[in-house]
Amino acid sequence: MRENKQKNSLTFSLNKLKLRYKPDDENDLAYQASIKTSNGDAVQNLDSYTTTDTTLTQISQQPKNISILQELSYSKQFSYEHTSTLSAHYKYSDQSNNNDWLFNQPVFTDLIPFEDDGDFYNLLQQSSSITNEAQLDLKHYWVLNNTNHIYPRVGFSFFNESFTSLDSQLLQDGSINSFDEKGFNNDTKLELTDSYFGFQYKVKLGDFMFKPGLMYHTYIWNVDQYDKKIAHQQKNFLLPELKIDYKISSAENLKLDYRLQTSFGNAQQYANRLRLVSFNQLYRGNKNLENELYQQMSLNYRNFNMYKGIFLFANFTYKKKEKSIRNSTKIEGIDQVNTSVYSDLPENTYTVSSSFSKKISKYRFTARGMMSFSDYSRIINEKLSAYKANNYQYTLKVETHFKKWPNLEIGWKQNFSNFKSEMQQSQFTRIEPYAILEWNFLNDFIAKTDYTYNYYKNKNSSQVNKFDIGNFSIYYNKEGSPWGYEIDINNAFDVQHKNSNSIDQFMITDRKVYIQPRTILFKLSYKL
Repeated sequence: MRENKQKNSLTFSLNKLKLRYKPDDENDLAYQASIKTSNGDAVQNLDSYTTTDTTLTQISQQPKNISILQELSYSKQFSYEHTSTLSAHYKYSDQSNNNDWLFNQPVFTDLIPFEDDGDFYNLLQQSSSITNEAQLDLKHYWVLNNTNHIYPRVGFSFFNESFTSLDSQLLQDGSINSFDEKGFNNDTKLELTDSYFGFQYKVKLGDFMFKPGLMYHTYIWNVDQYDKKIAHQQKNFLLPELKIDYKISSAENLKLDYRLQTSFGNAQQYANRLRLVSFNQLYRGNKNLENELYQQMSLNYRNFNMYKGIFLFANFTYKKKEKSIRNSTKIEGIDQVNTSVYSDLPENTYTVSSSFSKKISKYRFTARGMMSFSDYSRIINEKLSAYKANNYQYTLKVETHFKKWPNLEIGWKQNFSNFKSEMQQSQFTRIEPYAILEWNFLNDFIAKTDYTYNYYKNKNSSQVNKFDIGNFSIYYNKEGSPWGYEIDINNAFDVQHKNSNSIDQFMITDRKVYIQPRTILFKLSYKL
């Protein structure tokens, strides 16, 4: 059994700037920048109980992040047949975190060289990641005739990341017990460049629009650990893509989108020395990692008929990983040591979703559904294990659209989750009937209330959790007045917690989330 209690605080800021200069119809210059910052403090008490052992852990965290993004684009129309677009972006990111771990007993005694230091063991961990990303892309739009276009494209992208991690023991006399000689601590630099060129071709044949494309990429990556080069590779890829748009009618169309894509890991996955990631998990990267390669295809159908009041949407998505980066795990008891490996083990994900809506007079009826299926393999204790995860959910609801009377939305949501492996099978279900009422009355008042009943069941353990959430607000604004007044009641039934679940190849987790107690707010607003 595991108990986890957390207390978090976060300060966040987001700043944006947009500029545009368009002196005439042929030239268009745009620039935008954004800065995101966050500073947090978190305290976590994580207690693990087994039949033979008890591990008590307190973790204090202080994450800090800053991200700066700049984007510049310039478009020039030389003639009706020829238009070029040049785009550039640069992103800087600096993330750091200081973790202070307190254990009631040593953990990973075979790997972490703790010194006996009284009643508790204090592990300090410092980590930081600084990244620089830049891309320059030039695309030309060439109109051959009314039904044929060609779009040549060329570009270059650059990625650089410096990652450091430092794990050590703080002794009660203030001295430091370093773990460096036992294979801990990283100072890793990853540099990745991507030079590419190719084209897209667009042709219209009757009601069909075809847009095939082909891009040739040259990837070069270098990895240094403590200024010693541990990886240097180059790979070339020809990546095709295809889009087909079939316009069945003015309100109905069918779209197909297929592409072969590739992606790379980050410096943390290449950092090949140990670091602690949880009280029972160690992680070591792998200098031999390469690129992930996967196929992705989506097919969607849309029908919007305003005259009949019908909206219909259906989508199918398939993703197949041919080469991937995944973890190989060694388990001893509850302890895990994870290492990233480069693998060609198959991994498939299928997703089907749909939505149907029909309006009859002042009522709208809606039905939505989603199914997802995935199958994959993982390496645990040098043994290959197969897994399947399925999820099903649907929503039924009806809404009213009155002008003078209160409007009501009543719905029913249900979710089923299944997870299956060679060793276990788990099933969860959640049911959520709900109602939302909104009423504009006496010209100047708006009343809103919502109610949700939650029924959650873990079918394996027969654990059941029931609770209901309700909120209410009433807003007053006299016509023509800039002042507004509102009374807002959140969690009207004063529910203390709710349950949720997650599943992976190691653990079935039932999570109890504590909810803020009933609050009553009085809000005063002024519109400029």
